[in-house]
Amino acid sequence: MKSAVSRNGLDAQLGSMMFKAANWHQTLSDRYEDTATNRAAMRRAGTRISVQACSLSLNRIRGQGQEGTIHWAFRAEGRPRGFVDLLAAVRKALADEYLGTGSGHSPHVTISYNAPCHLGSITMKPINWTIAEILLVEGTGTPYHYDVIERWSLRPAAPDPAEQQLSLF
Repeated sequence: MKSAVSRNGLDAQLGSMMFKAANWHQTLSDRYEDTATNRAAMRRAGTRISVQACSLSLNRIRGQGQEGTIHWAFRAEGRPRGFVDLLAAVRKALADEYLGTGSGHSPHVTISYNAPCHLGSITMKPINWTIAEILLVEGTGTPYHYDVIERWSLRPAAPDPAEQQLSLF
């Protein structure tokens, strides 16, 4: 992923506005006010999420948004069933804790929230990126980054039936 960013000169354009690769992420919920009540509710929600890990096929980098909040991200091909299931499980767990989510979340991996300009779609060789855990994080600092508060592993992904069949030969 770093190579794709570098190969297209995007790291040079972003400079310090690029997240460190450890902070590249897929957002699954809205942001909530950081209160003890909300943190406790998010922790309870996290413990109830029981869904399989899923993979995204990232095939392009795109930048969009309004000046001052231009979002550059790897974008995925389609909406894999596993991602749809994961998003539904997160939304249900949060709703059960009275933390609604109004935003739609598409399959992507964020590179920066504060890019200097819009970016047309840059196609690239697909990269498989697996979502194997959910993290509760606090965004903070300059440069902006995430501190992990808690994490929950997802169940292992189901084997691809096509791959299982091939292994028989």
